Amino acid sequence: MGNTTLSIPIELVLDVLQRCGRHDIYNFARTSRANYDISVHMLYRHIDLAVALDSTALERHEKYGVYDFVQIVDLPIGFSSPEFFTCPATDDPVSEVQEALLRFKNIRELHLIIAEEEYSTTCPTARILRWVLSDYAPRLSALFLEIYCCRPFESKFVSVLKDLATEKDASPEHNKLKTIKVWVTHCRPRKLISYLAPLLSPFVASLENIEIRARCDLDPDAAREWWIPGQDYQYLKSLESKSIKSAIIEDKNLSITRATCQFVAKFWPNLVELELDLGANHYVEQYRRLSRLRNLQKLAIMFPYHSWHPEVQAHMGKEAEYPATILGEKIPTLQEVSIKYIGGDCSTSQTAVFDFLRTKSDPDEHGSQSEVVAVNMRELWSEKGDYEDIICIMKLVREMGCVLLEEARERIERYILVDELKVDGFEISEEDNNFRM
Repeated sequence: MGNTTLSIPIELVLDVLQRCGRHDIYNFARTSRANYDISVHMLYRHIDLAVALDSTALERHEKYGVYDFVQIVDLPIGFSSPEFFTCPATDDPVSEVQEALLRFKNIRELHLIIAEEEYSTTCPTARILRWVLSDYAPRLSALFLEIYCCRPFESKFVSVLKDLATEKDASPEHNKLKTIKVWVTHCRPRKLISYLAPLLSPFVASLENIEIRARCDLDPDAAREWWIPGQDYQYLKSLESKSIKSAIIEDKNLSITRATCQFVAKFWPNLVELELDLGANHYVEQYRRLSRLRNLQKLAIMFPYHSWHPEVQAHMGKEAEYPATILGEKIPTLQEVSIKYIGGDCSTSQTAVFDFLRTKSDPDEHGSQSEVVAVNMRELWSEKGDYEDIICIMKLVREMGCVLLEEARERIERYILVDELKVDGFEISEEDNNFRM
C-alpha cells in the first residue's frame, strides 16, 4: 500500500471527521500512522470504560494524551463485571474506576449501565452510585442512569437505594450539571424510579434537561405495574424544578394523561420543549392542561388513538393533522408538534412534524378577533418499532370491542394488521386474557 495520508489541510480533515461515526473514524485511522495520529483524539471522545481498562487501551495510548480527549464515558456494572472492580491492594471494588474517572479532565457525560445479579450495600453499584452522587457529579454536565432489574433482585436493589438515601450528605453546588437521564426497565419501573428520584433531587435546581423512561420488561410471569390512577405521576414529584427547559417522559402504562400533564405544567413551568410518550390509549383533549406552560414551543406525543376526525383521510399522516390542529388551538405558544403513529405489524413507526401559521380573523361586528391556526406538515420520518407500542395497541384494540368504540376500532384496523402483531417471538392474541398490562 502506498502513502495514504491525505494531502489536504488538516483543518478540513478534522471537519469531515467531526461528521463521521465512530466506525468510519476507526477505518480512516487504520489507513496510515499519520491518519491515526490525526483521528485518535476523536476515537477516545466516547469510550466504554470497562473495555478501556480491561484492554489497557488508555494506558497504551497515554502518550497521545487520551485522558484529556475523553468526553463521554459508558460504565457497565452488570452480570459479568470485569476484574477491575476488585483491587486486592485496597480491597476497594471501585478504586481503579475512580482513578480513571478522576483523570478525565474534560468529561461531559457519565453513563452508568446497571444490571447486577446480586445487590448489597457493598456491591459495585452501591459504591459507584454513592461516590458519583456525593463527589463526582459536580464535574459532569450530564448524568445518565440506565437500569435493568429482574424481579428476583428487586427487593435488594430497593434496599440499596434506601440505604443511599439515608446516608446522603449535604450536596455541593451542581451548577455544571445540566442534564439528567434515567432509563429503568423492570416489571414495576415507577417503583424503582420513586426511590431514585430523591437521590437526584439535589441536582435539579440548576438542571435544564431531564429525560425519564419507565419501561416494562417482557417477564411473562410478572404482573405489569398498575398504580392508583390519581398517583400515576407521583414518582416524578421529587424532580420538580423551575430551571428545566426540555423534558422527555416515556411511560406507556400511565392511565391518566390529564393528571400527568397537570403535573408537568405545575412542577416544570418553564418548559420550552416537551416529549410525552404515554402510549396510544388517550384522547387529544387530555393534553389541554399543557396550555399552562407559557413558554412551550415544541411538543411531541403519540397519536391519540381515541381521537379521530369524522372525515376518513387517505393515510395516517393526514389523520395526524386533526390532533395537531387541536393542540395548536389549545396551546397558543406552540410552534411545532410531532405526532408518532404506527402501522402494519408495528415493526416501524412514523413521526409527522407539523408547523403552525397563526393569523387573526377579520373583526366581527363587536370588533373582536380570534386566532386562526393553519397546519403544515414539514417532514415525515420513520424509525424502528417498539414492543411496548405493540402491547399498547393490542390492549387498545381489545378494549374497543364495545359498540361505542366500534368505529374507532375499525379505523385502527385500516392502518394496523392486528392479527399479525407479535412481540419478539411472543405471540399475543386478542383473546389472551391472561396477558396482563
